[in-house]
Formats: sequence, structure tokens, C-alpha cells
Amino acid sequence: MANPRGFQTIVALQTQQATDLLLAPALNSDNVLQNQMGIYYVMTGVKDKRKMLHLSKPSNSLKPKSGCKKWDANVRYKLNADEITVCSFEVEGEMCADEFDAGCLRNLQGAGSLVNSMAVPGLDEMQMASLLLLREGLTDDIYKIAYFGDEDFQGDNYMFFGDFADMDSDNRAAMQRMLRHCNGWWKEIANRVNETDPDTKVAYVDSYDGTNKASDPTKVIAFLEQLYAAADPVLQYWNKSKPNSEWPVYLVDQDIYNAYIQYLRAHGDLQSYALIVNGTPVPNVYTFNGYPIMAVPEWRMFDAETKALNSDGTSKNLRAMFVAKEVLSVASDVSSAPSAVNGEGIIVQVSPSIKDKGAVATYMALKLGFGIAHNKLIVASWNSTEA
Repeated sequence: MANPRGFQTIVALQTQQATDLLLAPALNSDNVLQNQMGIYYVMTGVKDKRKMLHLSKPSNSLKPKSGCKKWDANVRYKLNADEITVCSFEVEGEMCADEFDAGCLRNLQGAGSLVNSMAVPGLDEMQMASLLLLREGLTDDIYKIAYFGDEDFQGDNYMFFGDFADMDSDNRAAMQRMLRHCNGWWKEIANRVNETDPDTKVAYVDSYDGTNKASDPTKVIAFLEQLYAAADPVLQYWNKSKPNSEWPVYLVDQDIYNAYIQYLRAHGDLQSYALIVNGTPVPNVYTFNGYPIMAVPEWRMFDAETKALNSDGTSKNLRAMFVAKEVLSVASDVSSAPSAVNGEGIIVQVSPSIKDKGAVATYMALKLGFGIAHNKLIVASWNSTEA
């Protein structure tokens, strides 16, 4: 198989292989929050839409026993239907072989073993390394879209602060093109915060109203308590009868996390607040009133990239969530590449032309969608005042 530029296919991974090698790790094992705590609910193989159906728990269902031939049903099950629609994305990569020398192969030892474990013949260490770099890039981009995808990105209705004019113009244009294509979790949350229907509305707490700032060590405890107090009782008592590793979690901006650590250092033994799972402390995860509290690295990375940091390095947005695990949901799929013959999900081709100097091209098509599984299982927070 060859394309009009004369590229010859050297590797063509089936969609399931591409999912196993690139998409699944990016969504799961390569992400810190997912790897440590299982925060997200990940669905693969979603071609178009996926419904998430939730039965509400009945209450006050017992009644005095009545005589025979009398039926008066008093238990009502309410079905909440949330739906995720996926958006189509693609990856077009090109690598020029003369940009690398044999010395860099010393840094690629072991890459070939992953090729062998995937039963993909014909892929050498250099090509495998390029796919591993693609996987790292997918991890960053997927969670950037997951949180910050917004059809209004950089527009008048965009919900977060950022100094986009100070960004590199090419990077700004690429980010705008990517993020405007598909709404992510924060956009979905913002839409629900503005709802009036209690069956869809998401609770909101201001992380900075011009007076009290969640990143202040003297204010952070009150802020965390406020997030909990704003939660629906269903969330407040979610999984209370199970180990605290299954309890809801606080996901917070790095500055809020740092403020909490400063508070703990000033008021007690830091280690006594570490999260213990199976007798072992989970790195960089502490607890507040028994609930895990974690910094989300994607938020800080995004603020740095969009110049949304104050002069002291703190975030202008100060985002936070109190949320049950797997409420933040991902629908995904690896699609067949346009030039696929047998439904391949990723194709690697090399040019035989001397003028192309061994250029290697990579193509992958995928679908992604992001949703909130249940409105009552999340409380969200961000700044209303830039500072």
C-alpha cells in the first residue's frame, strides 16, 4: 500500500492494538490521578454516543402492611439519563530520520520489548520511541481537551482567565483549533451550574470572591468545608460505609493543595493526614476529614501555557471539585485510518524517495467525548474575580 507521496507502509496496527498501545495508557496508566486513585470512568469503543443511566435510590419506602387485594405502590425509581457524544480527532505526525543519530538509540533501550509484547513485527526502536512520544503527547492533549475543551475557547463567553495574547501565536492557534472542537468537563459543569432544574444543576462555590482566597493557608480549611457543605446529601454520605479509598475526593488547583499542606505543617503532623491504601501511603495524596485531597497537574500545566498565572506564580482561576469517583466520564474510540486496508487504527509509513531522507509519517484517528455522570455527585469551584 502506498499513498500519492510514495510512502510505503511499514506498520499498521489494528484498532484494538492502537487502543492498547496508545489510547488506553493515555487514559489510564499514564495519568497520575487515574493510576493512583481511579478518578475517571473510561469507556472505549464508543462510535457515536453513549448513554449513562442512573437509578435514583428510593427513600421512605416502608409503609404499614395493608390487607390483601390492596396495592398502592409507594416506591418510585427515577431514571436519570446523561449522554456523551464523541468528537472526531486525528493525529498527523512526520519524523525526518536524519534529525537523529545513532547515539540517541542508547536512550531507547527496551523500547523494542514493548513492540514484541504487542506482537507488532517490523517496528524498530526509533519508530517505537516515536509512538511512545505520541502516547505521552496524547496523555497531555486528551486531558487538556477533557477539562478545557470549550466551543467558546478564547471567546467572550470563555469561562476562565488567561492572557492568550502573550502566548506564542502558532501554539495559540493550534490550541484554539483543538479545544474549540469538543466541550470538556469544565464547560459541561459550567452549563449545569447555570441550570435551575435541580435534577441537572451542579453546586458551585466561589474560590475567590475578592475577599477570601482558597489559596490562603488561613482560609483553605474554611474553603474545603464550604465545598463539602454545598454538596447534596447523596454526595456527603456517598460510600461512607466503605473504605475511605472509595470515598469522594477533593481535586484542587496546585495552589489550593499547597495552602493545605502549609496549614498541616503549621498545625500538626503532616504524615498523619496521608492517605493509606492497603497499609501504604499514596504519594502526594493527603486527606481532609477522611476524604482524599489531590492536586490536578493538568490544571497547572494549562494555566502556565495560557499565561493564567499571577505575578507570584499562583493561578488566576483556582479551580477545585469535591466529586465522587468515576463521575468524570470519558467515551473514546480508535477509528480506522482513511488509507486503512483492513481496518487499521494507526499506520506508520516511510518514504523510499531519497529526497525525503527516510521521512516517517504516522496517522491515527480517534474519537473522544467527556461528560458528568450525575449532577448530585459533584461540587465545582473557580474564581469569580481575577487576582
